[in-house]
Amino acid sequence: MHVLDISLLLALTQAAVSLVVPPATGEALSPRALELTKRAVDGVYLSNCATRQVTGSITDSSEMDFYNNAKSGSQFLLTVVIAQQKNLQDPDDIASFGNSGFVTWEGTEFAGFFSSGAEFTSAINPGAENLPTGAVAGSGINSFGAEFTCFKDNGRELYTEQQQCFSVYFCFQN
Repeated sequence: MHVLDISLLLALTQAAVSLVVPPATGEALSPRALELTKRAVDGVYLSNCATRQVTGSITDSSEMDFYNNAKSGSQFLLTVVIAQQKNLQDPDDIASFGNSGFVTWEGTEFAGFFSSGAEFTSAINPGAENLPTGAVAGSGINSFGAEFTCFKDNGRELYTEQQQCFSVYFCFQN
């Protein structure tokens, strides 16, 4: 009986720590822990997109998709709890990297410039493409000094407008 009580105490302590401190790189947050940490903050998705041209050819590109209050409602829940489903919500702002193919997010810092004038710099760790969905994959910072923790996504369709965009990583403000 005492072993069970100690185990329960340890589990509660670990859950409380996860609310305050993001997990180490490569560790996945449980859906329950992520749900407990939910609050209204901004989110940036690092996405790869495909655009079908009039000729029928497909052009690959990468972009950063900004969502205001990404953790306040369905956007957050779809991202974390049921990430295998489609979001299909248009972003509030986009920083495009042109139509020169997909960027390699891992191991290189990328600075995205949004039409609003804001800037976001991502730093995804080398090898993060091999992490499980939901694992901490890196960090980011915006031009206002707000720090973000970036997580591995599963490549789900983020939105479809004139192109189909798939989320590779998502970054939430700390």
